Amino acid sequence: MKNKRNQKILSAILALVFILGVTTPGEILASGNYQAESDPKLEIVAFEELAAEIAAQEVPLGTKKSELNLPAILIATVKLAMEDEAAVTDAVYASDDAEFDSIIYEKDVQEEDSSAPGTMEIPVPVSWKSIPEYDGDTAGVYTFRAEISGFTLSAVPPVITVTVHEEKLQGTISSFEEFEEDLRWQNTKNPILPEKVRGIVEGKVIDIPVTWEADRDYDQNFPESGLYVFTAKLGEGYVLLPGVEAPRITVYIPPARKMTLMLAGNATETDPLIITTAAQLSEIATLVNMGRLETFIFNNNEAKVHLKIGRDIDLSSYGKNYRSGKGWMPIGTIDNPFKGQFNGDGKTIAGLYIDDRSLEYAGLFGAVSEGKIENLGLQDIYINGGDYAGGLAGYINNVTIERCYVTGTVNGDTAGGITGKVCGNSVICNCYSSVSVSGSSNAGGVAGLIESGSVESCYAMGKVEGIIAGGVAGKIENGNVENCAALNFNIAASSVVARVVGDNQGTLSNNAAFTYMTVTINNNPKLPTDEANGVDGQNIDANGIKADKTIGGRFAPEGGWTTETGKLPGLFGKAVDIPAYIEDKTDPYFIGQGTEKGPFLIATAEQLVKLAELVNKGDTTYNSAYYRLMADIDLSVYDNSNTSFNGGRGWVPIGKSGRSFSGTFDGDGHTITGLYIDDAGMSGAGLLGYVSGGTIKNIGLKNVNIKFKMFKEEDDCSQNF
Repeated sequence: MKNKRNQKILSAILALVFILGVTTPGEILASGNYQAESDPKLEIVAFEELAAEIAAQEVPLGTKKSELNLPAILIATVKLAMEDEAAVTDAVYASDDAEFDSIIYEKDVQEEDSSAPGTMEIPVPVSWKSIPEYDGDTAGVYTFRAEISGFTLSAVPPVITVTVHEEKLQGTISSFEEFEEDLRWQNTKNPILPEKVRGIVEGKVIDIPVTWEADRDYDQNFPESGLYVFTAKLGEGYVLLPGVEAPRITVYIPPARKMTLMLAGNATETDPLIITTAAQLSEIATLVNMGRLETFIFNNNEAKVHLKIGRDIDLSSYGKNYRSGKGWMPIGTIDNPFKGQFNGDGKTIAGLYIDDRSLEYAGLFGAVSEGKIENLGLQDIYINGGDYAGGLAGYINNVTIERCYVTGTVNGDTAGGITGKVCGNSVICNCYSSVSVSGSSNAGGVAGLIESGSVESCYAMGKVEGIIAGGVAGKIENGNVENCAALNFNIAASSVVARVVGDNQGTLSNNAAFTYMTVTINNNPKLPTDEANGVDGQNIDANGIKADKTIGGRFAPEGGWTTETGKLPGLFGKAVDIPAYIEDKTDPYFIGQGTEKGPFLIATAEQLVKLAELVNKGDTTYNSAYYRLMADIDLSVYDNSNTSFNGGRGWVPIGKSGRSFSGTFDGDGHTITGLYIDDAGMSGAGLLGYVSGGTIKNIGLKNVNIKFKMFKEEDDCSQNF
């Protein structure tokens, strides 16, 4: 219904342009031909929120109005205010600004959600008027209100507040002098927060006045014990050069009963140190990577630090705009690994972002040794690292990871959804991963490489790609995988591949795998075996998964799992929705439902052959359905050397005269190679033969060799296929 409304709205826009005799929507208002009484009214129902740095601006005396950040265009949600809103409910927009016009034609129309049918977001030209009238030479607060013409407003336009200071800017700070370590890291009830910090301003070393802001509530007279991160707020008139961070001071206030000589704090097993902010977690990473966490907290490098998450944490402030776009710095390096215990307490960490192919040991944790990570969820992560990349940890040695889950994307050399490399007597148990994993070496849904150690009662979803790839583990050199389930959609490798473990030199027992998983090696399908103690695991289909909420007893409540019939086992009181590629397995030939939202998924040459067979015999279930390629496909196996297929005449196109293809074929950016046809009696030769009313998109063909008969006169485009 929404698509039909959008088509009507776009038609209304074009009609309005032609009627008024103008060439751009921007000229509609400028032409004076727009009649408010008869033309569709444009109603603005909402404005996009202004960025904080635009909504509240501080400038020095002498700043001209033209130097203020007053956007000429706002993004607004609009609709056509018409009597027959059922027929047309979206909006037409216009401006008299040439730059705005170019934006209009380049901007994709985006609909709001179902709660606001018939609306769309568009750029709207505005002017700004201040109260009082702006005078950059007079200090004070000026309120700018957006003025908009040609629209009916049912939303309050944004307001920009500009404060003109008495003093001019003192200068731009290009760097700060590093603090002495006893100032930068303080274990005390009475922290020292200097009133000035030394930095370079306009090429000169000066003392810069600052105040300090804590990352959480801080009572100077009666401070609670725990970790505080203080960030410097610059004195008036100073600004930071882009990429320069304000100084920090991290303070650990130990419990009152243990104030003597910086002795043990509350980072103990019975009284763990509570982490509640992203800044605190970042400072923990810095301390660990310096090899100073234990001495900072306990003044004892041999002590064990116990950390606990006190609330859900968003790491997006350490994402794309942090470390010059490289994002989060992992906790622990191979030289200074994290050695403590980290309890997520059922909380989640979101916004983890790393984009640094030079970074080894990439993850929330980089390297962990002799430690433990438990009860933690990582949501919607993105990691693009170097060797040993994993959602929770790049590398673990003699570590236990239990009752954790990860969702998102992990790329690296040796990559895994939970961890990249497993060493020592490490154990990963009662965890699940819904991660798209890509490894240029070993890749696994849970672990990329198990050098030694075990993965127990874990399952993985998503797709896995690598030189060596497996749904649970890419490679085992010396270890075991038991009671696990590979529920992945697709596993692809160029060298060694299997559903559970790609390359196994360890021990496998009682593992299962989704029966209809697509497994390919060099883009060719690999037929799996059905063996619980083998690399491909025991077959389990959608009905079996739905009927047995513990998946064969592998994920029982005793292990911390939350189970619910019709769903996958989950953690922390919430079962997991079965993914569409499993839920939709109702077709005997393809995964999916053949709809736009649930297309039939094709990943092998055999599936393409089956598609051609079904369409060409006139099966209406398939000739008008939606299809999506999930992998590159090589059709060269169907060339003239294969006389058992089509008599050596090559590929049989999808769709023929009288039985055309009328659905949607979405290549999803993949490539089909080796298409061969040599059939003098064939008309309509190609990957698809006859297409009527269908859509073919996002597909590439390489190494095509087609010899075909001339198109028959009766097969012209006026014929009703």
